[in-house]
Amino acid sequence: MAFNAMHSQKYYPQVAGHNGLFFERLLELVAMHATRGAIGTHYTTLTWTAKEGGGARQIAFAKKLEKYPEIEGMETSFTPDNHTGLGPDELAMGAPISVKRQQSKGVFRERA
Repeated sequence: MAFNAMHSQKYYPQVAGHNGLFFERLLELVAMHATRGAIGTHYTTLTWTAKEGGGARQIAFAKKLEKYPEIEGMETSFTPDNHTGLGPDELAMGAPISVKRQQSKGVFRERA
């Protein structure tokens, strides 16, 4: 609702949020350019820059997922061996609007 309200006023400030901004459905609910100034926290290995791609393991996994068009995203789960928090080097700010770019593959986002 906030993005639609700002769009109706032609007001596009920088907006910082969390990973909820990365749901592709957001861009189906609001005008795509209304989110052009939005950034949110995301896993570093799931982001890219002009000089760096995503993490090698994550890229390989995304390529495997391409064989299954019914999969729209990834889910994560905690296990007894993998339940730690994330350090600052594992998080980055990403641009939600980048979901529409080819590099995204439905998983990755451009690092902001």
